[in-house]
Amino acid sequence: MMLLSAVPGAIILLVGGSLLAQCLDPTLPAANTSSSWTNSADDQIRYGDGSIVRVVLLLSHSHGASSDDAAFACGFFCGAPCDRKSFLFGVFLVSTNSTGGVAAAAAAPPPVVVWSANRDRPVRDNATLQLSDAGDLVLRDAVGAFVWSTNTSAGHAVTGVRLSDSGNLVLFDDSGSPVWQSFDHPADVLLPGQYLRPGMRLTANASAADFSEGSLYVSVGNNAMSGFVGHDPSQLYFTAPVSDTMDTLANTMDAPVSISAFGRSPSSSSEILISLPVAHSVQYIRVESDGHMRLYGWNSSSWVIMYEVLQKYIAGGDCEYPMACGSYGICSGAGNCSCPSEIHSSPIYRDRPGLGCKLATPISCRDVRGIEMVELPNVTYFNYNGSGAIMRDKVTRSDCLSGCVANCSCKAAYFKLRMNDTNGTCFLQSQLFSLHKLQTTAPSLYNSRAFIKLNNITFAERVRPMKKTFGTRILVGIIIGTVSLLFSIALLIRMRTRRERVDGENIEHLPGMPRKFSFEELKVVTGDFSSKIGEGASGTVFEGKIEDENIAVKRLDSVGRRKEEFLTEVQTIGSIHHVNLVRMIGFCAEKNHRLLCCIYFLSLDG
Repeated sequence: MMLLSAVPGAIILLVGGSLLAQCLDPTLPAANTSSSWTNSADDQIRYGDGSIVRVVLLLSHSHGASSDDAAFACGFFCGAPCDRKSFLFGVFLVSTNSTGGVAAAAAAPPPVVVWSANRDRPVRDNATLQLSDAGDLVLRDAVGAFVWSTNTSAGHAVTGVRLSDSGNLVLFDDSGSPVWQSFDHPADVLLPGQYLRPGMRLTANASAADFSEGSLYVSVGNNAMSGFVGHDPSQLYFTAPVSDTMDTLANTMDAPVSISAFGRSPSSSSEILISLPVAHSVQYIRVESDGHMRLYGWNSSSWVIMYEVLQKYIAGGDCEYPMACGSYGICSGAGNCSCPSEIHSSPIYRDRPGLGCKLATPISCRDVRGIEMVELPNVTYFNYNGSGAIMRDKVTRSDCLSGCVANCSCKAAYFKLRMNDTNGTCFLQSQLFSLHKLQTTAPSLYNSRAFIKLNNITFAERVRPMKKTFGTRILVGIIIGTVSLLFSIALLIRMRTRRERVDGENIEHLPGMPRKFSFEELKVVTGDFSSKIGEGASGTVFEGKIEDENIAVKRLDSVGRRKEEFLTEVQTIGSIHHVNLVRMIGFCAEKNHRLLCCIYFLSLDG
């Protein structure tokens, strides 16, 4: 079940009825420290929609599930259509067959990602995942650059990583107790057994096809679970209040349990805040990019929506959700989205009108004479007077609209009437999301009127010919002269660069030249130049390691010397081999970087 319970000064949302077990089942799939995996196509599963998974750890079946069901796995996932450049490392649900393996991809539904580590930094083929000897789970891209880690190498005795039967990826110590777990770092999904504590967020994906973080999120604060959209400031679109006197409710329900939200007040009997359908198989709750919070369940062959979690708090249907039709879009029910013709807008994506609209002319604040406020008749907004709006009371409609025109960040104004246009309340919004189209016979919500800011196209067209005829010849002359000058400068730079490049390339390929390293390679082998072992007048020396050989990399401070001069010195030094001299094994001459790489002999004194 899901518990929504209050402790002093905080609310905890618990999905499932019990805490995570302190010691994990040793029979679950696991890997020890010093393990590593490569995101390689050698062992992958491609689904019918074009998505790909490459499994690292797989549970034969999730807790309580039977054959031909869904199971948790962790590994690399690339959404459809996979371009092999956008892999996420995470935990996902895959359908399984009667033997406990992953079902044939051609007949199986695509995987469902329930947690990911690198939503905003996808990796390509040949990225690596490593559980180091120090106990840190680290994700690096194909060239070795750092992407993400659990940051558990210091002060933690991690001995392995395991995928629990609840879908929780856990780093554990030698007693089997969790040191780090994915349940403490939620993405957009809650699973049975998972908490949403104060300070945590469920952040929706940018869209159904874009797995990066979007602008909509759900969080838990004092006495409430709330949903917001947008940034600086965000706009509230729902709140589920809870009394601050509620006690934590223990798990007292018998199986089969439902995922439910409960609260209990000392002055009353147990109160079910959100009661959801009984779980017959695997379930999860996802915060969607349009603002919905849905419960999904597995029906033996596919995932189905089992419940709208927020229907108690958003009772007006789909159009009451903040991103039902995207920014500037108008929702008129039953998934019908359109762009308001009054403001000269069009869909951002013509084949997907639900993803929002774009203005024909971007709003410019340079000249307020070119700005007008256009009324959209018979529409309402989910957040007229909520968080993020600037409120002005007892003003006229004219003052309300003038206030939005004068405020560059204002995108829309809502005027709530009291008696007439000379006495009302004004709300100014810096961001505009989906609008709700009302029936023409119905009164407007709050008896309000909506006005959208946009450039006055008539004004812009009237000013444009005046500017075009004023000083046209002078302007054309300046443009031609500037272009000619820039072309001449570019030609000179190109000739000089080409000459230097040819000279450098000839030297780089002379016999006796040591190995040429890229700057990125030396950055990786020295741990981003983190271990300094010496410093002199001409540069700094860092310790590194190539395969099993210790090396010393000297980064020269003087970058004034030309590349061919530096390479000539490298050729001279690299050709010297003497028993009493340290051998140089390579160099780097990339852009303004000048580095020398030598064998490093550790001191006999330790």
